[in-house]
Amino acid sequence: IIMTILIPNIRGAKILFDASRSETSGNADWVIDEEPRGGGSYYPQRYPDPNQCLVDDGTEETFWLGALSNWAIELVKAGYWVETLPPNSRITFGDCNNPQDLSFYDVFVIPEPQNPFFSSEIDAIYDFLASGGAVFFIANHCGSSRNNNAYDSATIFNLMNIKENLGFEFDLQEDCDFSEAGNSNFRNDPSDPILHGPFGDINPIGFARATTMNVYPEYNSSVRALAWRRDVSHSSTTRVTLLRGTYYNGRFVAIGDSSPCDDGTGNPNDHLVDGWRQNRKLFLNATIWLAQNEPSSNYTPCPNATPTPGCPTPTPSPTPSGGRVEIDIQTNQSNYMPNDHFLLTVTIINRGPAMYVDEYIILEAYGQYWFWPSWEQRIDYKRFQLKMYENTTETILDFIWPQVSNSGSATFWAALMVPNGTTEDDLLSYSFVSFGWF
Repeated sequence: IIMTILIPNIRGAKILFDASRSETSGNADWVIDEEPRGGGSYYPQRYPDPNQCLVDDGTEETFWLGALSNWAIELVKAGYWVETLPPNSRITFGDCNNPQDLSFYDVFVIPEPQNPFFSSEIDAIYDFLASGGAVFFIANHCGSSRNNNAYDSATIFNLMNIKENLGFEFDLQEDCDFSEAGNSNFRNDPSDPILHGPFGDINPIGFARATTMNVYPEYNSSVRALAWRRDVSHSSTTRVTLLRGTYYNGRFVAIGDSSPCDDGTGNPNDHLVDGWRQNRKLFLNATIWLAQNEPSSNYTPCPNATPTPGCPTPTPSPTPSGGRVEIDIQTNQSNYMPNDHFLLTVTIINRGPAMYVDEYIILEAYGQYWFWPSWEQRIDYKRFQLKMYENTTETILDFIWPQVSNSGSATFWAALMVPNGTTEDDLLSYSFVSFGWF
């Protein structure tokens, strides 16, 4: 809860929706937003317009134009950052000259691609996965080539060697074009994070001309079928309709139909099907499960590149003095040069009886957050008992500022919470201090 009170966008995993593979060709509209161009054409661009920082709880999905706009709007409302990989973009991993290199994102959604991936792009996707990234594969029925190039999405995914690497493939022959109004043949697992995730238990899935998948645990034992065609045994490794798995440090989800995530709105020239209302919990649960993956220690984003933006964090005022409990965080200087003495201290004042508190100290820099005392990018804090009328000052950091190649700035946040606090009312006191370096 401390994250959402002090720094709302810390939850903001970055979700990249692919539009580099002609996902708007023919009557398709698999984008979160596309801007009208001259001559009645539309074009998906990197940032949805209007700006996603304007999205609030009352924003309608028609705020953006795209069949996947509802999906994206709900993710933004949940605290995530969304972008599109526009047409003619490069898919890379570890290329610091590419502003949309996959290393800048947490989840890569590939919704029914119409053009095959180059071998270098396939390698980039696998490197992204292996390093802790996540991919959502969304296919469609066999023969669904929207641009008439003889490649449908299921074929394109299979050409990525997903059988040997990920342990599943899309069926291109036996059961590759089916429809079911509402299929609830789900795995019986009350703890599954997709079937029973943070948005609730998923509804029966509505398929409109879909393909099934086959799983191959001998290639990847982590592959887990979550749903099958109606009346198919759960011991079957064929006729699977939804699955998830891992690949080294990464995660993936796959489904054989794009209609379930179509919200029924978008380019008026396209064929749109409203499957979102029935299936929203599935896609939101799946995206959150994918985004919660923690990158491995080998995950190496570009440290000196301009990071993907986020909505600006509101700058609150420190807690007024005179409260029952007060925390104050300070640096000994506002700017630092090499060989300067850096000192970070926290003062805590208790003006009443003894009480237990949770103390949070968070470093915010380059759009990332580190939690004391471990200084790792996961929630951490110290719980202790404040003595009656106690006034203490603690040194958090004390070192000589090193030689650095670039100037910059950062902010330290400090907060006291009621133990196990879950609401803003449990925030006892907070303060912050910003500083820079040259």
